[in-house]
Amino acid sequence: MDPVNPELVGDWPLPPVVQSDHVPSESEQEQIANRIRTMELAQENLENEIEEVKRSLELRIAEARAKREMIESLKGSLSAIRRLPDELLGEVFVFCVRLGGTSPWVLTHVSQRFRRIAFNTRKLWTMITIPSKKLKKRPYTYKFYRHHCGDIQSLRYILSLSGKAPLDVIVEQSSDEVALTLVQERERWDILEFHNYHSGHSIMFRVTNLGMVRKLSFVQSWVPFQWLEVAKPVSLHIGPMNGLSLSETAW
Repeated sequence: MDPVNPELVGDWPLPPVVQSDHVPSESEQEQIANRIRTMELAQENLENEIEEVKRSLELRIAEARAKREMIESLKGSLSAIRRLPDELLGEVFVFCVRLGGTSPWVLTHVSQRFRRIAFNTRKLWTMITIPSKKLKKRPYTYKFYRHHCGDIQSLRYILSLSGKAPLDVIVEQSSDEVALTLVQERERWDILEFHNYHSGHSIMFRVTNLGMVRKLSFVQSWVPFQWLEVAKPVSLHIGPMNGLSLSETAW
């Protein structure tokens, strides 16, 4: 047994007893028991003092954190972005979403003003993907800034937020109901991209007026020949699943 530093615990009773294999006598046992009770009480007092110090430290840490947050809030009130008009800030949001890859939903959780502006900026809600339910891994078309509408309710909600703004739509797989809903918005089609031919696509392919469409893309999807006639002057892309175009024709 290693010797105990007496400076840490005070005077030890009968050091030869506690630091050897000596069997204590009855009187020695009583002295040791009394010493144990005394030291347990001292230990309890020390632990209480430690807990009090911890509570005091936690209060000081919380106070420092609150002051730091207040400082950051006050600094934020001086930010130049607060002086930007809502319309210009909305355009900044569009830039962040389309070039920076930020999800529009992130912007709605920054502040009440950001939320109001985001929901009123129609262009933030125009990039829609109708995802395939069969794909376990998302293809290259999966982007956080796009709205992945896997059911008719989410599609209708996003379409309502987009107002009358032009739509950028990727269709991987669509039900007839989803396809019909998109057809109802055909006057707003701006960019269309089809993947892995699905029966729901044929409903959209019946549209004969592509006057608003600027770009058509088909990735491992059947190309409707009637659209080749009405697509002028649409930019047409036909490519494989990896997103690299096999051919590109500007009509």
